[in-house]
Amino acid sequence: MRLFVGLVPSMEGLMRIEASYPLALPAGSRRVPSANLHLTLAFVADYPETQVEVLKQTLYREAFQGVMAFYLEPSRLYWHGSTLWLEFQEDARLSALAQKLHRLLGVPFRGPFRPHVTLARRRRGYRLPLSDYPLRMGPEPLLFAEAYLFQSHLSQGGATYERLARYPLAVKTNLPL
Repeated sequence: MRLFVGLVPSMEGLMRIEASYPLALPAGSRRVPSANLHLTLAFVADYPETQVEVLKQTLYREAFQGVMAFYLEPSRLYWHGSTLWLEFQEDARLSALAQKLHRLLGVPFRGPFRPHVTLARRRRGYRLPLSDYPLRMGPEPLLFAEAYLFQSHLSQGGATYERLARYPLAVKTNLPL
């Protein structure tokens, strides 16, 4: 099974991401559907299906129990190879979580960890130089308060992601008691 663990933005964050798309994308580009927008923490290409139920519990106990939500500052919007990235400022706590998840999944961690959400993909044949886009969403942090274990299903129309397990993260509130 193709599995990955990722954070999903809050509804407000998702709306800000949607509003940040460039007005025009290169020919042959394909936007990532809103339902697929996520920040990947760890990916494994071939995970044994018989171990998935154990993995769900392990992730809860050893990776996400008591973890605070992430408020990530957007830093730039640019083409990274054939993918359009909304990249975020580095976050030591997020990087440590990504390293832990790699250990739990049994896959090597290749640093440095560059937190991002992929917004679009383009065909590799596009030849014109692509540059950064203006970051119209502003620098205010986006809330990522949920993590998921996803299964990736590949098809000719693109990947679809099935949410296998949800891990809510703790959100700090300033409400008086």
